[in-house]
Amino acid sequence: QFSSSSSILPLSQPFLEKTPGVLDRMWGKRWNAIGPSAGEAPQTRMALRVRDASRSLDAFRHVYVHLQSDPDGCRLGHVTFVKLENLICTKFRAQSLSTLVRLRDRLEITDSEDVSQLKDGDELEVTFNRM
Repeated sequence: QFSSSSSILPLSQPFLEKTPGVLDRMWGKRWNAIGPSAGEAPQTRMALRVRDASRSLDAFRHVYVHLQSDPDGCRLGHVTFVKLENLICTKFRAQSLSTLVRLRDRLEITDSEDVSQLKDGDELEVTFNRM
């Protein structure tokens, strides 16, 4: 039996809204960030959604690309095409890719400059070389 002085908050007043600073800290965090050890810059990751064009299944798989950032969250380098190709081939257990296309604008990704244009959440379609 609950007393009227119970510490349980009514549904109209969630705990997070009643606790100062919790929401601010949660919104300020990078949910995709991986915590650095002392003296290291934070490392974030970019999630790409990739599907195999040769399969009839219209489904995507996530490929995570780790990005090095400075303490202010600015990228300190870029991901090379070779690194992205290796990540995708590993995820799909393939030897090499033939084509890689960003779906929203049909940009064919052919080199590291194209890779630098990718954003978190981009959807890509890949065709693999069949050996």
